[in-house]
Formats: sequence, C-alpha cells, structure tokens
Amino acid sequence: MPQMPDRRTMDTERLIDKLHRERALSGEEWVRIIDGRTPETAEYLFGLAREVRQAVYGRDVYIRGLIEFTNYCRNDCYYCGIRRSNPHVRRYRLTLDQILDCCRRGY
Repeated sequence: MPQMPDRRTMDTERLIDKLHRERALSGEEWVRIIDGRTPETAEYLFGLAREVRQAVYGRDVYIRGLIEFTNYCRNDCYYCGIRRSNPHVRRYRLTLDQILDCCRRGY
C-alpha cells in the first residue's frame, strides 16, 4: 500500500503548485521549498519544469556554449575587471585555430 505523503511534503508540493501557477513566491516560501526538499518533491518539481519547458520550447532543447575569444576591451567601465585601464589583467586573444578547436571540443 502506498505511503501517504507527510505534512511537510504536502506543504512543499503546495508551494511548488503556487510557483507553477503564479510564477512567484515570497522569500520565506522559497526557503520552505528548499528546506522541504526530498527526492519526491524534487521529482514533482522537475516534472512540472519539464512540462513548462516542453510547452515553451518543444521537445528539442539545445545547449549552447560561449567562447570568450579575447579579454581586450575598448570600454572603461569602472566596475569591470577587464576594463581597458586595468593594468593588472593578463590579456589574451585566441587565434582562429584556437577558436575552431574550442568549437570542435564543445560540439
């Protein structure tokens, strides 16, 4: 005979349903979902996430990669570590062969 879910599991699934329906939770509700995580609630959440993904993107999901081929920058944004005036950055620029090798490895 299947075991009845406990109160904590039911509360976590109720919050997951609310997130699915309303697309938002309070900070306290997020903490309750995280603290209440079990293998069963994780599978429940992942099942709903798969439904949303398939509804929005279909069955095909592609992983894309990003190749940063240089860290030379013409901008001087103060908050950015690779800004052009930062003398402590070790600069690099990949060659065409290096970029194509990254593409081959990623593929």
